[in-house]
Amino acid sequence: MLVLAPNHAAVADQQSGLEDPQAALQQVIADLDENRTEAALDGIERLVNTDLPPAIHHTALVLRQQISGQFRHRQSFWVQRQVVDRVVLVPDEASFFAAVQMWTEAQYWPILIEDGWFASLFIDAFKPREVVRWEMPNRPRRGRLLDALAQLIQRHNESFDPNQPPPPGMIALDPTGRQWAGGLALALGRGQPVHTIEMNMGHRAVVDFKISADLNHRVMKAANNWNLVQAGSLFGVTLAGDYPYRYRLVLPLNAATEPSGRNRGQPNHQLLAVDDLLGRIRYGDMDQPIRFAVVGRLIGDQTQSVYQAMCSLFVQPEQMLWVDTYAERGQGSWGDFRLEPAVQLMDVRMHCDLLTATQATVREFRLRTRPVNPYGLIWINSSGGPKHWEIKGGGGTADFPLGVPTIMHVVHSHSMSNPWAINTLSGRAIAGGAYWYYGAVKEPFLHSFNRPTGIIHKVLAGTPIAFAARQVIGQMASRPWRLMLVGDPLYTLRGRKEGRVIEKEITGSRPVTAPDGTRSAHSSLADAALVDQQKTPSFALICLKQAENLEPADVIRATWALFANQQYTAVAALPVEVVDRHPLVGVLVGLSRQQLDRQVPSTMRPRADD
Repeated sequence: MLVLAPNHAAVADQQSGLEDPQAALQQVIADLDENRTEAALDGIERLVNTDLPPAIHHTALVLRQQISGQFRHRQSFWVQRQVVDRVVLVPDEASFFAAVQMWTEAQYWPILIEDGWFASLFIDAFKPREVVRWEMPNRPRRGRLLDALAQLIQRHNESFDPNQPPPPGMIALDPTGRQWAGGLALALGRGQPVHTIEMNMGHRAVVDFKISADLNHRVMKAANNWNLVQAGSLFGVTLAGDYPYRYRLVLPLNAATEPSGRNRGQPNHQLLAVDDLLGRIRYGDMDQPIRFAVVGRLIGDQTQSVYQAMCSLFVQPEQMLWVDTYAERGQGSWGDFRLEPAVQLMDVRMHCDLLTATQATVREFRLRTRPVNPYGLIWINSSGGPKHWEIKGGGGTADFPLGVPTIMHVVHSHSMSNPWAINTLSGRAIAGGAYWYYGAVKEPFLHSFNRPTGIIHKVLAGTPIAFAARQVIGQMASRPWRLMLVGDPLYTLRGRKEGRVIEKEITGSRPVTAPDGTRSAHSSLADAALVDQQKTPSFALICLKQAENLEPADVIRATWALFANQQYTAVAALPVEVVDRHPLVGVLVGLSRQQLDRQVPSTMRPRADD
């Protein structure tokens, strides 16, 4: 359950004015959260023009940068490049490695490793003028590919001039892992240096503080070499490797914090997020290292990590759904997270729908997000655990939407407890198409999340969403805590829809065209799913009748085509041997049966063994 912060986490000294700089800083944050923008700007100017402790001064400058849009110039390489109106599909990581080097400083375009799920989701959202397939001739073996990757990284890193303005962030990349392709895409796409780090531990490992601190030291030492660590500014760090995401911190309990009962006086084992410890250094007179970088990570295999990177570089949401289950819990701390002011701000940028009070029901949420979720950005205020969320009617993993590239900001406990597991809230969302997800790995307490209005003020000014979501000195989660981001920490809303250019074709590429009846059902299904989805249901039915000949990519492609077109009976009747071919097929079968349960008695539903 998401609960309120204990009293000991609050800022003790509540004096006002610059006689207490930290209290003045808190007042600025409160003004932003309460939509008093002018007062917040005035407060920041007083802070930055006053002789302050270094850490407070750094934080005041960071806030000014966030609400004035000053970080945008560090993303100029990304913002100013022309986007070619084309998607290139490649068959493997070697072809991706070759294809991404065709980007120039002036122009670039999406490149995806083709599969039956993520590639078509991206294409549906990006809507390119053309889709082509390309593959690298004479592809090298893995050893030679990794050698070539190391050489490319060295050349890329040497291109950064320490006398020029610093890049927006860096990539920490494991060349032996399954996410290096997505990391390379973000490095070349946003103009970021790459630091290679091999750990050989995996995300399942729960490490101790020393291992996490050593990783932070390696990251920040590399960042300092590229002049990224600057007072008054933040930068992004993207982890492109299967690094641990949790660590245990052993703390002695004291009279102010320890619980009553038989464990009194025993060590307190806290489970914290590795990613929130990273990006920090000791600065000024602070007793804890403070944040200079905001960290996110890519997960999954090469196909999924590339999808996450391409969505971050090229996809912008057009609709947003806000879900507020706190509205009927009263005011006070729950009321601090009321969504209406933030919705009014964001509605200027994109169409917004708000579910609050009596509308915030699981039935209404399902109606809005099924069969195909239309929202590219979703904010949820809730509580619960890794697999359930508190909403009228009861929400579970099956209710988190899928089928479109989505950003999700989830104020909730435990939803990020294991984003790799499809049966958890975050895992379901990420497998279903979310490429950016911010949440808690364990019980975080409510006020470890930033309040919505303050976040949206910063986001609309051009601040990366993750930067706006992270807390600063004096707030509850300003110390290393339990919140984590899957996705690119530099993801930013553009102020306007960017135009695209048409460029000459890529040598050796083949256009993907709508099927004309001369190809097999399998190849016709793949092409129709990419460029002409109206034709996919008929091909999907033909393919699923020959399921023994299908690859997993074809199985999920065919199943999704039927589900998205509301052919629930056909999906619900899929046999076990088909369902087992891809993890998301079972999800779609379950959702189809749920839909049918609302239409006909369960005894009349088709079953796999009928």
